[in-house]
Amino acid sequence: MAAQLNIGQVPQLFFDNYAVEMTQSLTRRMHLPEKCPENPLIRQDRPWEVTTYFRTGTVCVAFDPDERLYKCWYCDYAWDFERYRSGKKEDDAVTWFSTTDNRWLYAESEDGTHWVKPELDYREIDGRKTNICLGREDYGQVHVSSFFLDALESDPDKRFKAFHYRQRGPDPRRSDHAAVSVAHSADGRVWTTSERTVVVGQSGDRRFGDEMMILPDPVTGQYILNARKRGMGDRLMFKDLPRHIEKNWERPQFLHEPLLICKRRVFVTNSNSLWGWPTLRTLLTPDNEEDNIDEQFYSLPIIRIGDLFIGFLNILHCTDNTMNVQLVYSRDGFHWERAERGRTFLDVGSADADPWERNLVEVGNTVVLGDDAIRIYYGGSACHHDWWMVGEEEGLDMPDEPGVCKTALGLATLRPEGFFSMDSTVRPALLLTRVFTSDGSRLVVNVECGPKGCLDVELTDASDRAVAGYEREACDTFTGDSTRHVVTWRGKSHLPRDTLAGGARLRFYSRHCSLYSFRIAGDSESG
Repeated sequence: MAAQLNIGQVPQLFFDNYAVEMTQSLTRRMHLPEKCPENPLIRQDRPWEVTTYFRTGTVCVAFDPDERLYKCWYCDYAWDFERYRSGKKEDDAVTWFSTTDNRWLYAESEDGTHWVKPELDYREIDGRKTNICLGREDYGQVHVSSFFLDALESDPDKRFKAFHYRQRGPDPRRSDHAAVSVAHSADGRVWTTSERTVVVGQSGDRRFGDEMMILPDPVTGQYILNARKRGMGDRLMFKDLPRHIEKNWERPQFLHEPLLICKRRVFVTNSNSLWGWPTLRTLLTPDNEEDNIDEQFYSLPIIRIGDLFIGFLNILHCTDNTMNVQLVYSRDGFHWERAERGRTFLDVGSADADPWERNLVEVGNTVVLGDDAIRIYYGGSACHHDWWMVGEEEGLDMPDEPGVCKTALGLATLRPEGFFSMDSTVRPALLLTRVFTSDGSRLVVNVECGPKGCLDVELTDASDRAVAGYEREACDTFTGDSTRHVVTWRGKSHLPRDTLAGGARLRFYSRHCSLYSFRIAGDSESG
C-alpha cells in the first residue's frame, strides 16, 4: 500500500501534486492577484519625507488583531543628493551613507486601503512632530529592516519586532560602523531599541547583506530568515579582470564558472532566537540556463499556509534595471520549487495607465492573510533600480532624474488560498486524492462554480471503496462560490472518524468548476 499522508486539519493547496493521485479532464490554473484601483495607497507627501523608499527591504505591513488595524513601516533615506554630488567631486570618502539620514516611518489603516500617518513623539523635524518611529542621531541610521508581528513572543510588550541593520558611521564595510540589532514594541509605534548586536555563526561581525526577511513559524517554534550574505558579489575583484571589462554598477557574469558567481541570490538560516543564528546557507541561486543571463534573485519574503511555504521571489532584470515577482513554494522552507516554471506572478504596470509602478514592482514582509482575501502589499516605482542613484556618476543616458526617487505602496489581492485551482470545463472531471489520515471531522472546500457548474464529493476508504452514506449519489451538490463550504451528504457533514484514522480518499466530481483547496476541519471551526 502506498504511504499515507497525514494532512491533519490544514488546507491542501494545489501548487503541486502532493495530495493528488489522479486527475481526469482537469487543468491546473495559476491565478494572478488583482491590483487595487485606488493604488498607490501611500506615497511621499509630508514635509519631512525626503527620499521615501517603498522597496522589498524597506517597507513592511502587518495586521494587528488587538487594535484591528493594518500597520505599515517604511523607510526614508533622506538622501542629500546635492551634498553627495558636490562632495564626490572633491572627496572619494564621501559615501551614500555619509549623506543620508536613514529612518523608518509609520502609517496605519482601519480598512487596509486608506492610510493615515500619525504624528508620534519619537522625533521632531523643524519643531514639528513626525511619523518617524525608528532612527535618529543618538541611535544611528536604520537601513533595511524586517518589521513583523511576532507569533513566537509571549510578552505583550514585545509583540512587534524590528530586525534591523543599523548604521553608525559612513562606511558600512567597517564592522564598527554597521551592526544588526533587534527592537521591540507593544504597538508598533513606540520602540525600545538595544545596543546588543546579532551574532551569526561564531562571529559578532555583520554577516547579512541589505535584504532580511523573517518569518516566525509557530509550527516549528523557530524564526526563518531569508537574507543576503555580506560580500556575495565580491568574488570578482576588478583588479583581477581583463582590462576590457566595463567598470560599472553590475559585475560581469561568467556563465560556465559557478564558483565565480557574483549574482544576487538568497541565503537562509533558522534559529530559536533572533539574537543568535547559524551560518547562512545558500537557498536559491539563478540558473544561467533556466533564467535569463542578467536575472538575479533579489529577496525572498515567505508566508505559511498549512503545511506549505509560499515565497515571493523578487527578480532583478539587471540590463533593463527593472523588477517583478515570481512565485515559489516549499514543503519544508528550505527546498524550493518555481511555480509555473518561473511565470511572472506580479508585474510592473503600464507606462500609460500605471506610471507610478512602471519599472519596479516587488514584495517585502507585506503579505497579510485575511479571512476575505490575501492582501499583497508591494512597492512600486517609476524610477529604475539604481540608475537614479549612480547613473549620473557613470555618465549614463537614462530616463531617471538623478537623485530623485519615486516609489509608493500598492496593494494586490487574491482569493484566500487562491494561488492555484484545479479547473474543469465542459467535460465531467474527476480528482482523486492520495490516501490520507486526519484528526478532523468535516470536509471544507474552497470552490467556485460557474453558471453551469457543480461539485460532488465521494469519500472512500484506503482501498478506494466508497464509504456507505458518503457516495457521490448521496452528496448534496454544490453550485455556488464559497471559500469555506462544508460538504454534506443528505444533510450530514460529520465524517466517520475510523475511516479518517485508518486511511481515506476523496473523489471530487466537477464541471465548470474551480477547486482551490480542501481540508478536513475540526468540529469547532465554522464553514
